Amino acid sequence: MSLWKFGDFEAEVDFGDAGFMERVELAGENIKKDFEALPKTGKESELLRAQNKVYDDFFDCIFGKGTARQMFGQSESLSKRLEAAGSIYDFKMGQVAQYSDMTDKFRVNKPVNREQRRYYQKKRDRR
Repeated sequence: MSLWKFGDFEAEVDFGDAGFMERVELAGENIKKDFEALPKTGKESELLRAQNKVYDDFFDCIFGKGTARQMFGQSESLSKRLEAAGSIYDFKMGQVAQYSDMTDKFRVNKPVNREQRRYYQKKRDRR
């Protein structure tokens, strides 16, 4: 488990925890549906607010109701929400790489020659 921070908001995050991943998966499913339902035309300000709500709902689903308010306050900035989404994604990729490194220690069939090591490294870098 690690501490993820965005602005003044802090939360314990563990992408290796099944319960946490279940909330992330649900939030991911919801965000896809919500983006499909977004209006395509209208005032720019209304479109931005609708997109902000999608991201607010995403973070509330993962961390609990009221999280978006803690993270963004009264801000109506889409760029802040995109930055937060990018930050949580980068945090996840860091933990995934960390878990992969830990589990590599227990690999039975480790690459024995240079060609196999290169293949394995290339395959691992694609994740």
